[in-house]
Amino acid sequence: MIEPGKFDLKISTRASYRHKWTFMEPQPDPAPPAPIDFTDCEARAEIRPAPESDTIYISVNEIANEQGYLIIDGPAGEIDIYLSVEATAVLAGVRKASWDLFVEWPNGEDVDKVLKGRVIIDPSVTDPTYD
Repeated sequence: MIEPGKFDLKISTRASYRHKWTFMEPQPDPAPPAPIDFTDCEARAEIRPAPESDTIYISVNEIANEQGYLIIDGPAGEIDIYLSVEATAVLAGVRKASWDLFVEWPNGEDVDKVLKGRVIIDPSVTDPTYD
């Protein structure tokens, strides 16, 4: 089981958002930490008004949709998140939100929350659409 890390997302409304995390696990001394192997894992991230809310502002996984997607580089222990302009536009007028990231292991039974935190929303002034 992985203890979830805390990471606050800082998202500008109506702008795309990208971030990459590398997850490492400690090794016996003197070996340096090694990437956690996420090979054949699945991941899901959601942004909601509060952790227990039924309302979902944004939901992404490895299957790309209009909101974005996650990319898992298993052997490197990396998870990338991409949120589209359309997805972040949903956050316009939202004052606060929470998010987390879950990983399901290939055995189909084990699931870990690997990250959690607040969503800090930066309202946009400029309309980014071009005619």
